Amino acid sequence: EIINIQRNAIGVDDGDKVPGMNCTTKDNIQTDVQANFAFAINPEYAWWLRKNVGNETKVINELLEKAANSATRDAEANYSLEEAQIKKRTEFEKDLRSYFHKNIVLSLPRNRGLSEKELENVIVTYPTQLMEVTPDQKVANALSEKKATEIDLQRQVTLTAISKEAINRKQQEGQGIQKMFEALPKGYTAQDVALVLDASANKLRAEAFMKAVESGKVSSMVFEGSSARLKQ
Repeated sequence: EIINIQRNAIGVDDGDKVPGMNCTTKDNIQTDVQANFAFAINPEYAWWLRKNVGNETKVINELLEKAANSATRDAEANYSLEEAQIKKRTEFEKDLRSYFHKNIVLSLPRNRGLSEKELENVIVTYPTQLMEVTPDQKVANALSEKKATEIDLQRQVTLTAISKEAINRKQQEGQGIQKMFEALPKGYTAQDVALVLDASANKLRAEAFMKAVESGKVSSMVFEGSSARLKQ
């Protein structure tokens, strides 16, 4: 049987019903990793592999697949879930290839006519393609709930800051209104006073929301009459 020396690729699978290899991140989250490990058998050493490891099926099943599975577990242990999925995805892919090649070389038979340097060249590896890093469904649900809680907390912080600013401005405005009324000429009616207070309240509300927008806590405002709604 002739061993195929063309460039090829294998995936990883731990045999369960979920696609990919079950691994654990450095922050102890169980995930299923799907990746394709590209390789090619060096034509110069194809005869050596056939003689010392076996036919192509045995090379793939007993050497390459085991090396890829171990590489996936070893590499992901260096990354958190967020790093493996997004922040350090490129570095993760490089580590997958590095561990894959290392595991292949370590698994090759020794004292069969090849030096350590030659063993490193028996199988050539190419960049590994990382497909998915999927956390356990329970973990995924928990992470979603955590994110929703964080967003709600930030919203509450924003609303609290607006309220505090409104209270502070109301205190200052109250002092200003008192001085303003003290300076008003005699003869002002209760209706005149009410109009002044309503105008002052609208001004206070507008200034508080404008400050929130300017600070980036609220992206926009919609005013309807004397009321206002936030859009975050």
